[in-house]
Parts: sequence; C-alpha cells; structure tokens
Amino acid sequence: MKERENKTACVISGGKDGILAYYKFKKRGYNLVSLVNFFSNNGKVSFHSYQRELVKLQSIAMNVPLIQKRLIEQKQNQKLFEKEIYDFF
Repeated sequence: MKERENKTACVISGGKDGILAYYKFKKRGYNLVSLVNFFSNNGKVSFHSYQRELVKLQSIAMNVPLIQKRLIEQKQNQKLFEKEIYDFF
C-alpha cells in the first residue's frame, strides 16, 4: 500500500487502545510520524494516571518519536482542558 503523504500524529495515553490504533492506522498507510501524550502537573498521564515516563518507554520500544504536553487537570477546568488540547493541534 502506498504511504499517504500527510504527516499524522497519534494521541496515546499509554493504554492498549491507543497503541492498537497506532498500528492499525500505520497498516492502512497513514504516515504516522510521532506519538502525542498529555499529562497533568503531577506528571501523570491524562485518562490512565500512568507516570509519563511509562509512555516515553513505550515510544522508545516502538521506535516512534514522542511529544509530551502538560495540561491543566481536567477536573479543575473542563473547558480550559479541552481548549489546551485543541490549541495544541
């Protein structure tokens, strides 16, 4: 399959679903150039509460660059949390 021209990033939280999505999109020919991961002030990953270093180890094992971004905690301010995610892209 011909690789698609647009570069794409895959947002992951360290769980199995994000990793599986990465491999499925890669298999379909998407040009996935990096993983993106969001974490809170305490260094824990949004949604799963893993330490962000775990996600870094996953990216190393997958040989895929990782971009990590600190966000306000979702429970503090839902609208600002969502805005920070959308503004990132």
